[in-house]
Amino acid sequence: MKVNVKTIAKMYKKDLNKIITSWATLIIIIGLAVLPSLYAWVNIYASWDPYSNTSGIKVGIVNNDAGGSIRGIEFNIGNEVVKLLKENKKLGWTFYKDADEGIKKVEEGEVYATIIIPSEFSLEMSTLLDKNPVKPTLEYYVNQKINAIAPKMTDSGASTLQKEISKSFIETVTKKVFEILNKAGVKIDENYDKIEKYKGTLYTINDNYPKINKALDDLIKKSDGTFVNINKTSDNITFIQDTLKKTIQLNEDLSKSLTDKSDEVEDISGDIDNIKENLAIMENTFSKISTTTDDLNNKISIYKPDMLSDIDDAIDEANRLSNEMKEVSQDLADLGEDVPKDLKEESDKIVADIEVYRNLLNTLDDSLSSISDNTIDLLDSLVDLNESISDKFEDINKKIDKTLKPIDNLLKRETFSTIRNKLEDAEDDFNYISRKTKRIRNTLKYTSSEVGKSIDSINAQIDDLKDLVQRSSKEIGDTTSEKASKLSSDFERISGNLDKLQGRLNTLKNNLNNNKNIEELLSEISKLTLNISNDLSKLQDNINSSDIVSQVQEALQKGSEGVLDLNTMIKNMKDDMNFLKDFLSDISSKGKIAVKDIKNFQKRNKDIEKKINDITSKVKAFDNKISLKDLANLLKTDGDTEGDFLALPVNLKTHNLFPVENYGAGLTPFYTTLSLWVGALLLCALLSVKFHNGSFEFNPREEYFAKYLLFVSIAILQGFIVSVGDILVLGIKVQFPVLFVALAVYQSIIFNTIVYTLVSLFDNVGKAIGIIFLVLQLAGSGGTFPIQVTPNFFQKIHYALPFTYGISAMREALAGVTYSTLSKDVITLSLFFLIFLALGYILKPRTTKLCSKLTHKLNDSGVIGH
Repeated sequence: MKVNVKTIAKMYKKDLNKIITSWATLIIIIGLAVLPSLYAWVNIYASWDPYSNTSGIKVGIVNNDAGGSIRGIEFNIGNEVVKLLKENKKLGWTFYKDADEGIKKVEEGEVYATIIIPSEFSLEMSTLLDKNPVKPTLEYYVNQKINAIAPKMTDSGASTLQKEISKSFIETVTKKVFEILNKAGVKIDENYDKIEKYKGTLYTINDNYPKINKALDDLIKKSDGTFVNINKTSDNITFIQDTLKKTIQLNEDLSKSLTDKSDEVEDISGDIDNIKENLAIMENTFSKISTTTDDLNNKISIYKPDMLSDIDDAIDEANRLSNEMKEVSQDLADLGEDVPKDLKEESDKIVADIEVYRNLLNTLDDSLSSISDNTIDLLDSLVDLNESISDKFEDINKKIDKTLKPIDNLLKRETFSTIRNKLEDAEDDFNYISRKTKRIRNTLKYTSSEVGKSIDSINAQIDDLKDLVQRSSKEIGDTTSEKASKLSSDFERISGNLDKLQGRLNTLKNNLNNNKNIEELLSEISKLTLNISNDLSKLQDNINSSDIVSQVQEALQKGSEGVLDLNTMIKNMKDDMNFLKDFLSDISSKGKIAVKDIKNFQKRNKDIEKKINDITSKVKAFDNKISLKDLANLLKTDGDTEGDFLALPVNLKTHNLFPVENYGAGLTPFYTTLSLWVGALLLCALLSVKFHNGSFEFNPREEYFAKYLLFVSIAILQGFIVSVGDILVLGIKVQFPVLFVALAVYQSIIFNTIVYTLVSLFDNVGKAIGIIFLVLQLAGSGGTFPIQVTPNFFQKIHYALPFTYGISAMREALAGVTYSTLSKDVITLSLFFLIFLALGYILKPRTTKLCSKLTHKLNDSGVIGH
């Protein structure tokens, strides 16, 4: 069957003429050319940038977190999360008071999801350093029936929240850890030169020590067989003496250094005993002050000079008590960060109260010249108050003993006895002052002169107590611990009060001679005595509640394994060092030495040589594993920097090779391609594939190509309008706009070729096949989701679908061309074009009669017809 091109052209022209001369037909054609564009543009615009408008996606938040702590670091992650989310506009965060309300809102669809932060969230987070840490859990409730995409957005929000919580927690803990490590780094740096010196000396001794026995052999050879004459100027003797001296000295230095470091680790155990004993001394001292105050009352009623003397005694005791309290404060200062802050505050308060007490005694000393019944009454009250204070000191002493007993049992330290003695002295001083106060009251009836002495005595005891307080306060003040700082401030306050007490006592002494107001001074002394007593009681309670013993044990357990081994090895050489000292003394002081003694020394010296070699090996092994300089530098690393790094160790730097403006722009290739296929289906649905009203003869193939030209002409318009509209109407940024338009027109021609051929060959059946192709290509082309995430069936047909290559080619023009990909897409589309054009040419004559019969039968049904 021949094809006449002129006939085809004649038929095409006649169709165009019919369109032009029929306004109704022209409107339909224009509509068919524009309609695919509307389909594409509406879908692209609807999907323009949904992820920038997620603030309308409501997510409920319920914060029940009760907070937690790690090594004294208090935190409440729930509160921090709420604060963070109130500033976050990525999702519509909505806050509810309780879990029931939050879950109800999800069920009713008012919010898409609700996240509940449980009450134990921070507490479980704080188990990080426990043996069995517990991971905290966020409760996430989501309503997936409301919308298919919204739950995915809320899932992303929950994951982001989880990451932010982890990041914030890691940053906080890491910063605190490095604050502690920084101190260790500084310590290593400060002792680096000393460590290097020890290492050098140890290595030299290790190299020289084996030569000692050889030198001794040389001495034996020169002997008479029984004794060796010692020539102190000989090389052998000088070498032996020098090596033994270095060995003994190094052992002592290392032992002292390692003991010092061990003491630093165990500081808390020793210092807590010092503080306990200082408190006992303070109690005794304050008891003496109280007694002296009683004596003061007595002497005011008897005779003035005696009362003045007792007051002076009380002032002296108050001074001593003040000094003792300062010692306790110093002891507490040395405890470091494991001592509660309030313990030091109470200690300082006692120092301040004792100071005030001493001042009151001094004032009383000055005021005893004005003796009256009121003064005696006041001193009676002061005696009663002293008895009350004494009772309180007994209670404090019981608490001290209760606390000291388990500490003594667990950690035996010489410093314990020191603090105990200080505390007992303080108690003695207090009792002495109390007795002085009573005596002043009794002697007041005879003379006021002895009152001044009592005040002086009290002042002296207060000075002692103040000194004890200040020493204890200084021991605490040397540390940067927050708890220790609070204890130190307690002692400073007590010391201050002791100064005030001394001032009042001296004023009282003067007033006795100058007829000043004694009653007011005695009242102030009573108040200060009570304040100091209360401060000491609170300080003791704080010490008891500080869990010092358990904290010391924990610190000791964390000692370095290598250092402990080395320390043990050196301590085990104690007898060996004594043996070396004895031998060194013999060869240094005696004129001769027995050969058998030398041989005994040589025999034991081999064992000492082995021990020195073992120590050297340990040091070298440690030295090879780590550089102290590097370790110091590492430990001094900035905590903020490391916290930020550990919280987010990897930065993601994105390089957009083919940038796309937004989500809608990314979907443009898909919706444009889809609209062109839909346009082809519309053409075949509304336009006839048969040539009507022809006054000339034509065959099926000529009819196929003539109608094909009409369909393709409209398809070119469809492709041009939709692609140009993507750029101009929607404003999509296309990297290669001309190529984009050309590819759209090219696709439109090919899709029309496929659909037109199917309909031309198979009529209504061809339309159905075209729709089936459309359905398969929606899922199988990878236009929305990556093809790899679709079911296996669609992955298998993916490469046989025209959409696959049409969408891919348009993506190249939109975002940037990879020419190998573009050429493959264009060639594959061309193959579809050639295959379906060939099928139309070959099959058209054969299917015309078959389709005619089928069409007649369908028309006869009165239901289907076209």
